[in-house]
Amino acid sequence: MDPISQIKREMMFKQLHFKKIILLSITFLLSATFASPVHGPAADLLESLVRFEPWAESIWTDCNSIPGSGYFGDGKSDGNGGIRGTCGIALSYAVLLLEFPDAPQRPQRLRRIEATLRYASQTHATGPAKSVAVNRKKWGGSWQSSLWAAMMGFSAALLEKELDPQVVSDCKRVIAFEADRLVSIQPVSRYKGNSSAEENAWNSSIPALAAAWMPQNKRAAKWIETAKKYLANTYTVSDTNGDLLKEWISTQTLYDSYALENHGFYHPTYQMVSGMSMGDTYVMAALTNPDVAKEIKPFAEHNVKQVWQFVKGIMLDSGEVAYPSGLDWTLHSFGHVSYMAYLACHFKEPQAQWAQSQMANQILYRQAINGDGRFTGESCPDGFYREAVQASRIAIAYLQNKIEGYSYVKEMPPQNHLTHYEDVRLIIHRSDKAMVTVNYGIKPMAMIYPLNGKSASKQFFVSPNQKSFIGGHAKCSLEKFSAISDGFRVELKLDGKDGQNSGMIIESKKRAIVFIEIPLSDSTLTNEWFLTAIENHPLTGKHRKLSWQDGACLAKERSGDSHTISSNWIDIDDWMGIIGLPQGVLAYNVAAKYNRRGAAEDSIVFQTQDSQKPRAVIILPGADAKMTAIVAGNICLNVSETGCSLSFTLPGEKQITVQTELISAVSGI
Repeated sequence: MDPISQIKREMMFKQLHFKKIILLSITFLLSATFASPVHGPAADLLESLVRFEPWAESIWTDCNSIPGSGYFGDGKSDGNGGIRGTCGIALSYAVLLLEFPDAPQRPQRLRRIEATLRYASQTHATGPAKSVAVNRKKWGGSWQSSLWAAMMGFSAALLEKELDPQVVSDCKRVIAFEADRLVSIQPVSRYKGNSSAEENAWNSSIPALAAAWMPQNKRAAKWIETAKKYLANTYTVSDTNGDLLKEWISTQTLYDSYALENHGFYHPTYQMVSGMSMGDTYVMAALTNPDVAKEIKPFAEHNVKQVWQFVKGIMLDSGEVAYPSGLDWTLHSFGHVSYMAYLACHFKEPQAQWAQSQMANQILYRQAINGDGRFTGESCPDGFYREAVQASRIAIAYLQNKIEGYSYVKEMPPQNHLTHYEDVRLIIHRSDKAMVTVNYGIKPMAMIYPLNGKSASKQFFVSPNQKSFIGGHAKCSLEKFSAISDGFRVELKLDGKDGQNSGMIIESKKRAIVFIEIPLSDSTLTNEWFLTAIENHPLTGKHRKLSWQDGACLAKERSGDSHTISSNWIDIDDWMGIIGLPQGVLAYNVAAKYNRRGAAEDSIVFQTQDSQKPRAVIILPGADAKMTAIVAGNICLNVSETGCSLSFTLPGEKQITVQTELISAVSGI
């Protein structure tokens, strides 16, 4: 049985781990007795919010300085863990309140929501002067305050008839202020390095919600116009010919391939989050005022499907995406679930429907591993903030399913392809065995993700470390790219930060990926070649099995151990084989702690004896130790004064040869 499915079936067993907070465990179990009103991924999303509630209760604080108010988390006026976090959890409670009207927790949930909204609206810049957050400050009128206020206002709009009228009035005051502020501010145009797409997207929510919630207000028409301009300018490219919203567009936020850079590199997270916020805006309007939703619909859909054509090409088995340029946020937080829900439900995209189902499963799986209802748990130093943001995104994802009637078409897994995005200098190759990515632009690196894993340990396998294979260089330039049978060949020039320059040949085929590195001129190669990072933590089974020519062992997660391999090959979990040439040392180094947000990653490095001669590695995705040993036993690496040739045979296939002329293969050799 698939371990992820098995964990879902053993849900009641995993609930026993909630004993850390005994009274809250009782609350959880009482809630679990009420059947979910839906099925499919929506039911899983709703279940995850039920599981999360006991932990959320453990971080609740009553605020004595503002009677009848309180907050989840730190209660500060700034940062992601303050107003944004507490209002995000309030929205998740609002969904539970609406979907479980007869649950015994209903009065408590309503009290928490009302107290949170009272706290947020009173501490806003428009609230009473003496009402301040716990850090003695107010919030509002800032870069991200419209995003925070949207979660607050949406919760109030959903439950308006059940809340204290004064709280509703206060929330409307905040929403109107934040919407008015944006009327005179134009969307930002920026696409290189740090796109403005995300900010433009989240700024659309407040004016849309204001117009939907207060349609009789004399400023409503201005608010709708403001929402439209921000939505139209979220996903924009240089060519607007044929764009039905051309007259609205004043920005460029994406490369012409629809790729997005943020934080200085190609960033799939923000590529998705921008569309996610457009979906948030639409669902807020749809559940508050369908007429407004109808009016903004073409704007909320603007270029969303075009961006999706890019994103779906980097989809992995887990429903997550690959990170060809690395990741500086949390791994496996599944924070883009509401993006997938928007594509799956509103656009009826089959692959997004598949991804949403996968991710809903994974969210429950990670909660079961954590054992206390948290989404990322101890693996993430961001703590409360990350949990709260995830709760709000799951709530929105559920509501996306709700407004579309929980209807689905046939789900479709990712398809194989080879795509070269020259504008962001990125190559993506998906085959039956692996996804291979080569980023030769900002933060150069290469990734190899084995595919078709049926267990969590094989789906959560490779970690996107920015040193991988070609990382750590100051500059990487493309000399030649060509499509070949079953894959591609690329020739790169790597300029190291320390003056070490080399040429890199990469050939990606269905069952094997070859890297050959050649020192340029009088340069030498780095002493240690960082190959790849392997996830190893509770989510992946707490250990990795290492096999080599004369032995095997278990690498226990977060042990800090180092394993020096006494042969030229290593196989990890019978799922990836690595062969290094010429003779050298392979080392598997286990992380001593969680060393990246969301995961602990081990590293595999290769050291050769002569740094002035070419070196190579062969990666065999999906290969077990037996196959890796067979391939390692029939490899031939020949180096002459004019050329380098690497030959090997895979079982059942003809000989594979990768060769290059040292004089002309890469400029400068």
